[in-house]
Parts: sequence; structure tokens; C-alpha cells
Amino acid sequence: MSFTRPLLSSLLVFHASASLQADDLQALGDEFTTSLTQPQWSRLYQTEGWDANQLELWDFNPSYAPGHMVMSPHTSSWYADLKGVLVYKEITGDFVLTTRMRVTRRGTNGTLPNDGTFSEQSGPPARAFSLAGIFVRNPRNISSAAPDPAPAGTPTYPPPAEGQPGHYTTDWTPDGENYLFLSFGCAGNPNTWQYEVKTTSNGTSTLYYNTHGVPADNDSAQYVTLQMVRVGNTIVTMRKHDDGPWIVENRYIESPSVPQQQFPNFGQTLQVGLTTYTDWNSMSNVYYNSGDHASQFMHNYSVLDGASFNPDLIAYVDYYRFQRPDPAITEETLAALPLAFENNTATNLPATGAGAYLGDNANSPAPDLSADSDNDGVSNLIEALTGTNPANPESRPDILSRDSSDLTLTLPHQNNLNSVTLEIQHSTSLDSLDWTTLATRTSAGWSISAPHQASDDSTQLLFTTPLTSGENFYRILVTP
Repeated sequence: MSFTRPLLSSLLVFHASASLQADDLQALGDEFTTSLTQPQWSRLYQTEGWDANQLELWDFNPSYAPGHMVMSPHTSSWYADLKGVLVYKEITGDFVLTTRMRVTRRGTNGTLPNDGTFSEQSGPPARAFSLAGIFVRNPRNISSAAPDPAPAGTPTYPPPAEGQPGHYTTDWTPDGENYLFLSFGCAGNPNTWQYEVKTTSNGTSTLYYNTHGVPADNDSAQYVTLQMVRVGNTIVTMRKHDDGPWIVENRYIESPSVPQQQFPNFGQTLQVGLTTYTDWNSMSNVYYNSGDHASQFMHNYSVLDGASFNPDLIAYVDYYRFQRPDPAITEETLAALPLAFENNTATNLPATGAGAYLGDNANSPAPDLSADSDNDGVSNLIEALTGTNPANPESRPDILSRDSSDLTLTLPHQNNLNSVTLEIQHSTSLDSLDWTTLATRTSAGWSISAPHQASDDSTQLLFTTPLTSGENFYRILVTP
């Protein structure tokens, strides 16, 4: 099926496989088969204006790990008012998120896999609280968090008044963090495979970690699949080590009997994504400092690297998949699930009740890039290229304009043109199989002849052609 959009005597045609998905969230997943999807992810340090990229490595589908997203953090942490790495999609309503990853140490001498000298070290990370996993957070009304002007040393908090020594501005305030995560790596015991769970309500964090169900064999232990389901004001977290059974880790509700099951102060819309953090040993005394707000604030806008820090974590994420929960999953059926946390042992997902609709039964791959998941006539590939939302038919590129003599196609993009080949083609009939290529763009540049003109910069592509009499049809073909 093709999408046509008339503009007087000219038409633009997007060729896309129209495959309407029954699930409106699946298109927000990522199989990491191309770098094109990287700009569709949001970064918290950018969203809130922290100006501190705490990820030392963030690659999509690199040659050294095809089909993966690779994350390696600088020394950083999430605890109380400490803010670490978060890459995310914004999700409204109920969801199931599933991700599989391999967690490893950094290479010898702290090298990363994009370094030609990289030599992988086996075993769990050697620094305390070095983990990666699913992270869900309530958005905060923050956009200019970094201190302006930047003060020297540890800032006084709250900021001194204007005109006073050390004055700066920020819209960050303490005691506002609400998040929940399930992660894997090493927690309080370096050189030991462990999972960690943390729930934080208005800046108060409650955590625990353990080894229940983690394989003894190192080659198996480094692989983990994590799943989180939200239905109403209930969240359940699960994990699966290597190819073992699904373990129901914990459940979070608004009024639990213990703080380890506290549902954070969440709204309907959440930042749902992935985190990595590492090396609590190197930064806790200075940047947590027994809960001092000024020290934690400094951690949040700082990139902690250099000889005094020893980060030790790499996460190779295989996939990140969304879907809506089956209607049979309710807060009541989630409440009936047995929990590893309450049983103090690995507790498997049952085959009945909510268990019949979770685990592997709620792990559908993200749609192919050739699909048109929201049925708006624009393929997921083009939506990735242009930065629009493949799960929202109202979000689509607006690319046509004309004057008395010329037709101009303006294609916004996310600085990924070199990852695809584009062809702009023309025909005088939609029924014709005879399409003429007017311009081609590859990573080597444009191939085009007069009277057509084409150019591009870091944000958009422009193609201009003279209008001619009669019916004319144009299409843009995008090939990864």
C-alpha cells in the first residue's frame, strides 16, 4: 500500500509496507539493527539541562557488536538525590517492557570495545554498584539544572542570592526523585554477580540486592533478561538469567507493608528506559557525602573521569521491547503472583493467572523498519530518519512546499543521512511502473543533474524541481 498526498498538480508518494500494529507501543521498541534509531531516544542529562554526559560510550549497531546498543558509564550513581544515566522513551499508561543484555567488565586498563587495544575481562565488575537495567522515572519540571554561572568547587545549596558571592541559578530542587529500577551486575559485593532493586519516593531510596537464581557459571551469569509490567498503580518486576526460568522479583503498590515495595509518586506518563552506573567506591564519600544536597547536586552536573575514578561496566543490550499488557492482566492478578522478595528465594513465574500473559508471552519483537506501525503512510524507517514517532499517526514529517514555478521537498532528519541511501523519483502516473530517478544521495554525496537541485545540512535535506504541466508524482525511497 502506498500513501499519496496531493499538492495541486504534484504528488509526493511515500512507499511503505502498511502493516497496522494492533499494539500502539510496539513501534517504540528497538532491536538495535541500525544506528538510525539512536536519535529516537531521549537523554535525561539533555532533557533537564545538566550539561554532563555521564555515558562514556553509547553506540548503536557498531561493527564490534552488531545488533546491540552498547552502554558504558563514567563513575556515577542513582541514589536519593544523585542522578545518573538514563536513556528513555516517554510512555503514557500501562505497559510491558522487556530487555535482554549481556553485562561485562571493562577491558584491561579500563579500555572500551571501540578501542583497538580492547581485551575483554571475564567475570562480574570489580567495583561496587556497577549494574545495568530497566529504569522507570516520573518526569520532573526541570530544564536548566546545571548551575549558571558554574561555581568553583562544591556549590553551596541552596544557591546564594543574586549579588552574593557564589550566586548561581538552577531549577533543580532536592527530594523530588521518584523512580524504580531492576538492574544486574555487581551490587554491594564487588566481583560477585548480583541483581539490585531500588524504589525511590520523593528522594528517599530503598534498595536491596541478592544472588537468588543467578547462575554459578560465569558464561551464563552475564546474560540477563529483565521485564517490568505496569497496570494502574501496580508494577511487577521480573528477571530471567541466561535461558533459565522467569523469576518474579517484586511487586510495588501505593500502600505496602514494607518500603521495599513502595510504588513511587508516579503519574500516568513516565520516562521508561535503561540505565547504567558504576564505581560507588570512588565517589560516595565526596558526592553522596551522607546526603548533603550540595555534594549530590555537584555529582549530577559533573562528568567523573580521571585517575581517581575506576568505572568497570559495559552493557551490550540485545533488544528493548514494548507492548500493552493483555487485558487479562489486572492489578488483582498481579497481586496473586508469588514473589522472590517475599519468599527470600528464586520464585518462578507461574503458568497460570497473570503468568500466562507475562515472561516470554509478553516479549514481542519491535516491528521491522519497513513496516508502517501507526498506519500514517510513513514507514518506520523514514520516521526514524526524520525523528517522528512511529507509534503516533499525528507525528509525521511535513515536507512539501511550492511557489509559482518550483516544487520543494524538505526532509527533516536526525543527522543520519550517511546511514541510508535516498532516491528521489518521478513519474507521470501512479499506475506506471516507470519511475525515473532524479537524484540519489549516498554517504559519498549527491548524484543529480540540472534542472534539479539538492542539498543537505545537519538538520534537513532540500530537493527542488521545476513544476511542469500535467500530473506529476514524486516519491522518496530510503534504503538502510
